[in-house]
Amino acid sequence: MNPHITASRDLGYFNRMMNHPEIFPSIHDDSSDSALDISSLNKKANVFLKIECEGREAGFAFFVAKGVFCYEMHSGLLEEFRGAFAIRAGHGVIDWMMTNTDAEVISTFCWSNAKPAMWAARQIGFREVSRAAYKHKVNGEPVDLAAYTIDLMEWARESQYRFDGIAFNIIKDFSASSSMQPFAGMAALIALSGNYSKAQMFYNKWALIFGCPPIQFNGTRARGVVFSVGNSVVELSQNLSTSVVEEVA
Repeated sequence: MNPHITASRDLGYFNRMMNHPEIFPSIHDDSSDSALDISSLNKKANVFLKIECEGREAGFAFFVAKGVFCYEMHSGLLEEFRGAFAIRAGHGVIDWMMTNTDAEVISTFCWSNAKPAMWAARQIGFREVSRAAYKHKVNGEPVDLAAYTIDLMEWARESQYRFDGIAFNIIKDFSASSSMQPFAGMAALIALSGNYSKAQMFYNKWALIFGCPPIQFNGTRARGVVFSVGNSVVELSQNLSTSVVEEVA
């Protein structure tokens, strides 16, 4: 089963999911038994993602803007969709944020008694950065709150192994360093989401470090995205293959 992830402002969906009896106990503390309401977070800067599977509701993830390029992730899945599906869904929502938005750092939190959630966070690519006593009990227990984060570079390095089969052709002919592979491949995915400026800045930052030619995205054609590198104009197609469409003297 593979997750289907879409952006949505259907607040009724998110409130229904958060207050579902299979999700509510894992995302609220003992300070209140009141129903959760996402309405106060319905701001332009925040991102809300539905998670579905074969047309069925599976869960949600939403991301609260916490400053420049930083987001805080909150999520929940129905019991049927935990385990291996949860890892795929977690990768999917992080991929969506890194390719479709300006996100460069994503944080999340887990209570220390939520061992499956902590395991899932690590499997998705988050690293624990701090842990401290939480101010409220959770299900009658005192707990610590563990903070996790993943940044754009960590995402690129982790994701290259999941996207086995990506041609990475944009580095084969146009760069001299195999170290550019993860950054080139992820820049391709970002560009194919239409996020050209982020893709260009991300790629060129690492191209400078590794002594590779910079790229400039020039827009789209019927089959994909067009960019310039060195003396070549290259088309990047949706299947992540490349072809030189013009040589500039």
